[in-house]
Amino acid sequence: MAENAGLAPVRRPWTSGEPASISAITEYRVGDSLLRSRRGLITDGMIFDQDTPRGLRGGARSDPPGPAACRVAILAADRLHAHLLRETVCATVAGARVISTACPSEVTGALLAGSFDLLIAGVEHASSDFDVLDFLAALRGQRPATRVLVIADRREHRVVMALRALAVPGAFDPASEEIAGLARALLAVVEGGGYWSPSLLQQARECLSPRGIGRLLTPTEQLVFSVIGDGSDDETAARCLGVKAGMVLVVRRELHRKLRVQHRGELLRAAIQHGFVRITAAGSIRPGFRMLEAACLARKGRPGSCAAFGDRHA
Repeated sequence: MAENAGLAPVRRPWTSGEPASISAITEYRVGDSLLRSRRGLITDGMIFDQDTPRGLRGGARSDPPGPAACRVAILAADRLHAHLLRETVCATVAGARVISTACPSEVTGALLAGSFDLLIAGVEHASSDFDVLDFLAALRGQRPATRVLVIADRREHRVVMALRALAVPGAFDPASEEIAGLARALLAVVEGGGYWSPSLLQQARECLSPRGIGRLLTPTEQLVFSVIGDGSDDETAARCLGVKAGMVLVVRRELHRKLRVQHRGELLRAAIQHGFVRITAAGSIRPGFRMLEAACLARKGRPGSCAAFGDRHA
């Protein structure tokens, strides 16, 4: 592949009709789309506003590196996916240095050492021994300044709730946006700002609605839902969680009541529909399970098992 040939930005002064706080605009042309940005704000993209859920806005903006110094790691499950992402990065971010891999262990050390400015990861990248949501949670705990753009090729409620809890600055839905949208998301995150696809913002709002799964179930109920949602019986779930089977039964009854299901088959369908469980040929996958477990332990104020059920929403 030839050296990255990003399009040179063109500076121009502010004109009427644009936000008065933006004194200058940088223009990029990607295909037939003209992208205008400055300091991470995309004027024709999805800008975070007062209606955006607070958890999606993230913390303080980090100072972005110069475009020529941007170091990007791509974590993708397959080569075609990685190649398309790499081509988009090279065409959008001038001077970016890109490495792509399907093996998390190849970039973990470098990410923790601060060798990359941006991580692009796909939600689909999950297996019985690796989950990208738990990987991002661990990275956030050790390198909170690392900017992340998630390609949310799955947008179930569990995935969106986890991304919101992690305050991921970039979340792009390839099912609802074209390649120009990905370029907007890249520019926003690289410049230290944030971008969420409109479809993902809508999902986040639904999760936080009065009847949304994020409000309906307590953290403990979500944790147990992730375990029994694949059809596991109470004894198996109890061993997984380190609690008594009777406690699992109590939570199971609450789940049946709140989700308005009658039997295990309906509970399994609800768990898959909301994204708490994925059934694959290799077995069950529980997206963000360690995140849920850590959240329960944090609410109880101590490490150890999740035996003390009965938490309530704040």
